[in-house]
Amino acid sequence: MEKEIENRINTLTKEIEHYEKENLEVSTANIGWHIEHSLLVINSIIKGLERANPIAFKAKFSIPKMFVKVFNKLPKGRKAPSKMLPTVILNKTQLQEHVSNTLATLPKLKSFHANAFIVHPVFGALNLKDAIWFMRIHTDHHIKIIKEIVG
Repeated sequence: MEKEIENRINTLTKEIEHYEKENLEVSTANIGWHIEHSLLVINSIIKGLERANPIAFKAKFSIPKMFVKVFNKLPKGRKAPSKMLPTVILNKTQLQEHVSNTLATLPKLKSFHANAFIVHPVFGALNLKDAIWFMRIHTDHHIKIIKEIVG
């Protein structure tokens, strides 16, 4: 599970060289923004799982979550919560540092209880397995956008 996220972060790392590139037909944000946003989401999820009380986890059915799981992709154009939006676009060195810091947090995933959870604004409570699923599908979503921008 940790390796799946690490592989995606490594894919993001390869795109840092294009961090200033943009294509307004694909996205209003440049590649650096998509990389930074993806890292912010991964870090936020890991911090949330770390703080979670597994005893408090209550699974609930979610139609949006089911829809995304069936089609295995996120719809384009949804607004992320403001705390997940980069406030500044980092330069190459800063993005590489953020990648390194994020990679360093991934081993924590092995230590979390299966019912450690985060509360997603659309999908509701996501336990460890679903939180990792979301990190994977969310990062894939932004990798796809980055690849479209690069052309």
